[in-house]
Amino acid sequence: MPRAVTVASFVGVAILGAVVTAHHQGAAGVPRDAQAQPPVPSTGVISGTVTEGDTGRPLRRVRITLEDDSRSLIAAYAVTDEQGRFTISGLRAGTYTLKAARAGFLEVIYGQRKPGSGRAGTSIPLVEGQRVEKLALTMPRGGVISGVVTDEVGDRVSGVPIRPLRAAWRNGVREWQSIATTTSAVTDDRGQYRAFGLPPGDYVICAAPRDDLLQAAMSAEGLRRRMEEVQAAAAARGTQTPEQKQMMERMNANAVPEVPKQAYVPVCAPGSTQLSAAAPVSLDVGEDRAGVDVQLQLVPIARVSGTVTWSGGKLPVGNTADDTYVALTTRDAIPGGASYGMHVPANGQFSILNVPPGTYTLRAHAAAPRIDGSGSMLWASTEIVVSGQPIADLALSLGTGVTISGRVVAEGAAPVDITKMRIMASHGGSVEADIAPVLASPDASGRFALVGVVPGRYRITAYPSSPGINNIRSSVANGRDTLDFPLEVRMGEPVSDLVVTVVPRLAEIAGQLQHDASRPATGFTVIVFPADQQYWTPQARRIQAVRPAIDGRFSVRNLPGGEYRLVAVTDVESGQWFDPAFLKELLAGSMSVVLAEGERKEQTLRVVR
Repeated sequence: MPRAVTVASFVGVAILGAVVTAHHQGAAGVPRDAQAQPPVPSTGVISGTVTEGDTGRPLRRVRITLEDDSRSLIAAYAVTDEQGRFTISGLRAGTYTLKAARAGFLEVIYGQRKPGSGRAGTSIPLVEGQRVEKLALTMPRGGVISGVVTDEVGDRVSGVPIRPLRAAWRNGVREWQSIATTTSAVTDDRGQYRAFGLPPGDYVICAAPRDDLLQAAMSAEGLRRRMEEVQAAAAARGTQTPEQKQMMERMNANAVPEVPKQAYVPVCAPGSTQLSAAAPVSLDVGEDRAGVDVQLQLVPIARVSGTVTWSGGKLPVGNTADDTYVALTTRDAIPGGASYGMHVPANGQFSILNVPPGTYTLRAHAAAPRIDGSGSMLWASTEIVVSGQPIADLALSLGTGVTISGRVVAEGAAPVDITKMRIMASHGGSVEADIAPVLASPDASGRFALVGVVPGRYRITAYPSSPGINNIRSSVANGRDTLDFPLEVRMGEPVSDLVVTVVPRLAEIAGQLQHDASRPATGFTVIVFPADQQYWTPQARRIQAVRPAIDGRFSVRNLPGGEYRLVAVTDVESGQWFDPAFLKELLAGSMSVVLAEGERKEQTLRVVR
């Protein structure tokens, strides 16, 4: 079913009633019954049955997991018997998530509408001594995608690894991601593959062929390069042995296979070397989809070479992550494909082989403690286009990242130790995921400095560990809150006015989702999003979604003050609530809620069918 139609059906179901009450909690937030109580025996029970989706027969040997939502821990295990039954007893009061798993079937979460989808289920609240019985879970088998892999002239190819990529939301952006390796496949002697056990969703099928000619040439080239580095390092230290010298002479005398000018590269069905041009396949629960064929592509490959320099002189010698590294990245890369990079020797020269056509970012970075002891990161970057011809004489000059400085302001009556906090600048880009966060600790006055931040988009957050500081209300630089709008860091432009404000508490919306007759409504997801559309951004802290428990209760915490829209939907993909187009379609069925700073508001929502 097209997503737009599905979203429209959500809104039609989830028309919410008006606010019943608005309850304000005191600033201290101390429960009325704060006195210590004697321990109570754990006597709760949860039981039910598991059946097979295809036949309805009881399913034995299913692993049942009960997770404690409040402590994020696994509370208990069980295994179904011959009649598919399970019982978990001795449970303390709390809220639990129930999961069922067995090989060959999709994982099921109680209350989940689509098994194996990764979407939230329905929590089970349990009071002391309560028995929750006759829970029913149905486990369907996983889906299947199959097809044939051929080469560029149509001949079938055996032994080609197949990788299914599934569309999912990550960091607020929808992208193709590798799924569990158990669903991978390899073509047989007829060039056929069969990827099974797949959860429902949208897929692209990718093949990662092995090019034997290229591998042989690359292995020889890599060995030669490594021996040259060892020889240069030994010569620089004056410790080269006669044996090392003889080994290098023998290598130079032997013939090295020539690196071919064409090679097989990872492709996605039907035969695209770029992920953006792949043909997606929609798979329903338990569906068997055949005829998804892949044609391998023989493409021109090129060498990209140049020199990395820095103002201090020679680069460090070695082969660890702390030394200088140069890499090519592209936003259209096929996940799991080849990586293009190398550690740079002391002479600064790099040569990256086997690069297929495409637009790339060439980036070099080095940990400055190995070079000058400054503690900052050295960085350089440039954009290049590879079209099958060698690219030589590229020059990358390492420079020091910028400094982001500012102060922490703690609001609230209770004194706090700001020096125990950690301020962190984390990069927001997926391509730059290898850029480590930069950390700093404030001094007694609250001042801090994040040193060596390389250019990019960052969220500046804090991790309080001192009593009395529980929430970050804002992190403002250049007049904008980096918690809502990532900070754009540019080379040569330090930031000196960052102010991080922490408060004892943020706002919360809590309540119950009900049917017309005041019965708890289950099987819905409650979404809270800001009325102001400028905040509809990936990973926005003002956009949250929760799954009400089986009693209809829900709570959305850690919200800054402002006007919000509140809506319940019948089903939604995890992370889909960050999609502006999706939120626009929810507006008509949503209601307005205004929160003051630190306010806790109770809302009763009624679903009208």
